[in-house]
Amino acid sequence: MDINSMTVRELKEIAAIAQGLGGGCVVKKTHSIPVGDKVFVRTVTMSYTGRVAAVTDYDMVLEDAAWIPDTGRFAAFLADGTLNEVEPFPALAILPLGAIVDISPWNHELPRQVK
Repeated sequence: MDINSMTVRELKEIAAIAQGLGGGCVVKKTHSIPVGDKVFVRTVTMSYTGRVAAVTDYDMVLEDAAWIPDTGRFAAFLADGTLNEVEPFPALAILPLGAIVDISPWNHELPRQVK
């Protein structure tokens, strides 16, 4: 099939097929991560607290971040901010969005001291 001899209708049919397969179309990704808010983030391997500084199509940047190796009782941890163990980041933490399991609002002071 010679593309130069195709009709407009044939080209539209091919474009529709390609779009249905995800090819040839531009996908604009969106998110509902609240930039500027304090959050608790669980990833597939670790958990973090921090303030959302930026979000791209691929990652989330946390400032005032800390790795939380041990939350203790999870419900109490979220409700009153009780932390069993804390390892603050000295700088920004950049988390790939594909590794994030869930994000919860963090309604407490961000932990900045080792515990």
